[in-house]
Amino acid sequence: IPCDGAQGSFVKVVQKTNWLHLAEIQVFGGAKGVKGLGLLSQGKPTKQKDMGWGGVSKRAVDGNANGWYASKTSTHSRQTRTTGGRWIWQVTPRIPGPHPQQD
Repeated sequence: IPCDGAQGSFVKVVQKTNWLHLAEIQVFGGAKGVKGLGLLSQGKPTKQKDMGWGGVSKRAVDGNANGWYASKTSTHSRQTRTTGGRWIWQVTPRIPGPHPQQD
């Protein structure tokens, strides 16, 4: 999804009407002054609102895009059709390169 230069510290996935099953989420980006784009999400911290059927959140950034759930490389939420647009899954990628100092 092109972001037209927008910056952020995490990526959230929202599912409004049902449970969520993710095989792989890949976040690409870079830092000002660093050439090229890199994969920022693989192996990074994740969290999930709830979990169903053993589908832990870190599976969506394990580097394996196999969507067959029995392969144990996909996430699964337990949310029902009443999620109401709440976030379900999140990754916090680590951006390489120089970072502005925080006050």
